[in-house]
Amino acid sequence: FKNKINETILIKSGNTSIKKDKQLVNKKIIFSKNSNICFTNNAILYIKDSEVIINGDKSNPTIFNGCKGDNGSIVIENSKIKLGFLITKNLSFPIIKLRSLYGGINIINSNLEGDEIFVSNSKSEDAINIINSKVKLNGIKFQNIKSDALDSDFSFLNIGKISCNNIGNDCLDFSFSEGKINLFEANLVKDKVVSLGERSTLKINKLNAIKSEIGVVSKDESNFNLDKYYFDGVKVPISAYIKKNEFKPPKVSIGFIQKKLNEDFLQFISFDSEVLIENKRYIGTNQSRKISEL
Repeated sequence: FKNKINETILIKSGNTSIKKDKQLVNKKIIFSKNSNICFTNNAILYIKDSEVIINGDKSNPTIFNGCKGDNGSIVIENSKIKLGFLITKNLSFPIIKLRSLYGGINIINSNLEGDEIFVSNSKSEDAINIINSKVKLNGIKFQNIKSDALDSDFSFLNIGKISCNNIGNDCLDFSFSEGKINLFEANLVKDKVVSLGERSTLKINKLNAIKSEIGVVSKDESNFNLDKYYFDGVKVPISAYIKKNEFKPPKVSIGFIQKKLNEDFLQFISFDSEVLIENKRYIGTNQSRKISEL
């Protein structure tokens, strides 16, 4: 921390309203169980250089909520976050001069560790945006997300379970990031369930994708390792190609796949990508530029 913690702030159980931007710097902030933080007027809760403790469990969660049809957003920067059970609803992206952030929840240069987050009705470009941070959680659940659910840039994520339901764009979007996920469940994802780009690395033990547009995509020198892949009603189960010319081809390795793939999927694999499925190498039939157009 740049400065020592100079004050402890306790957010008590019950309703707390944030009607205008609130900045907390060098604080120890404790959210009690059953605390309901109500955002209106697009207010921003900006926490910096602090220690954040979010208490709560599934029976007594902490709630961050855009109330009365309004929105709000959270930015936590250069901080340590200890999490119990957090619910967020109806949040949008923050409007900050000379800075572009796209998440309802923005975690920047921070350490986040704890139990679970449930995000619903997100109205921002990213429901959760993680930048240059380390995250270790038991689970994250997303429901009714307008655009991307989880966006990670220059970060490391270790998550027990990710669940996505009714996502307007990508469920998981990685750039220059590393991750480990034990169980990944996705339903009604309108773009990519998993999107890796810019030298990202991801290991998933089990992925179950249902009624979604695109399953897994590895781009631009990324390395995707998946032990077990189950899918149903997915239009494009696998894709691998170069999107940005400054990067080398990506890699995809899948240990077990539920359904036999027909040859059509090879049109979404660039000929220079390295794709290994059940120990068999697959050679794509298209150039990367053509796949981008598709």
